[in-house]
Amino acid sequence: MDKTAFRSFLVEKGTPEDNIDSFVIIADRFEDYLARNSGEASIELIGAKYIEAFSDELIESGENTWDNYLALARYA
Repeated sequence: MDKTAFRSFLVEKGTPEDNIDSFVIIADRFEDYLARNSGEASIELIGAKYIEAFSDELIESGENTWDNYLALARYA
């Protein structure tokens, strides 16, 4: 992931400064998840089942927050 570009994108979208780091972290975790489970590290190349499975992990860990899903949506 190009973290600098994603940060710039978030700033352009008006994301509060105190949320940017956590948005980058969740997007990075999602890429790591994809690489481990699908063999792909690109959101453009995966199917919905991986997004649902990552969401299940967020739910299980209590991290299924609005901000985390917003970060993933903006990352996509």
